[in-house]
Parts: sequence; structure tokens; C-alpha cells
Amino acid sequence: MTNEEKAVDMFKNGYNCSQSVFTACVPDEKINREMKIALASGFGAGIGRNAETCGAVSGAIMALGAFLIGNKFESDAAMKAHGIMLADKFVKEFKAAEKTVICRELLGRDLSIPEEDAYLREKGVYRTRCFDLVKLAVKLTESIIKEYKDK
Repeated sequence: MTNEEKAVDMFKNGYNCSQSVFTACVPDEKINREMKIALASGFGAGIGRNAETCGAVSGAIMALGAFLIGNKFESDAAMKAHGIMLADKFVKEFKAAEKTVICRELLGRDLSIPEEDAYLREKGVYRTRCFDLVKLAVKLTESIIKEYKDK
């Protein structure tokens, strides 16, 4: 099963978008599953169901940061610089594909408003649009990690 498939499977089974991306992209050897699920729990649905930064984006950026664990850096500032560079690359590529990283803009509705959340559920948007965003986040994360390793 690919990481994209793992992430979508997790999302289908009740995990939020951030948990799904973060858990699928980070090997258990780096961070155990329970910790990944806990760390990413508040980032789903645009951070705490506030429809702000997409949870799949947040999960991906955390995964890119986790990738830096165990790498040798001259200082914490150097590690931070690499983390910022990876996050910036991700956001730019995500925006190139989707124009925004804001949940409510990606979904066309504000899920923090109960009536709009009900509409999104009724129309199956979480099962379609969010699956696509989760897959995109995993794909971009894996691509950026591969490119970084190859340098």
C-alpha cells in the first residue's frame, strides 16, 4: 500500500486530514504511531475545525520537519533554516496546484459554521475533495523529501 493509499484509508476510517498525512508520511521508526496521531490531532479541519490552514498541509509540513530528525546540522538555527525551506517549497507547490492553503477556500464552504459543515457532509465533499487534498499533500511531501535526499 502506498503512503497516499494509507493516508486516504486513515481519513476514511475517521482520522483527520492532518493525522492521515502526517502518520502516512513519517515512518514509525522516527515517531511512533500514537505520538503522530496525538501531535496531529488538533490540526484537522483547518486547525481545530476553524477552516484556516488545511490540515493536510499542516500534516505535510510536520512530516517534512520530522524528516529532519537524525540529520546532522551545524546548529538548531541551521535545522530551522532547512525546515523553513522545505515548508516554503511545499506551500508554493501546493498553491501552484490549488491556489490556496486555506481550508474554507479549498472546500468552497466554511466548515466551522454548522450549516455549511452539514452541507459539505451532505454533498460528500469530505469524501471527494478532502481525499484529493490528502493525496496531493502526501505526493508533494514524498517528492520534496526525495529531492532533498538526492542533493
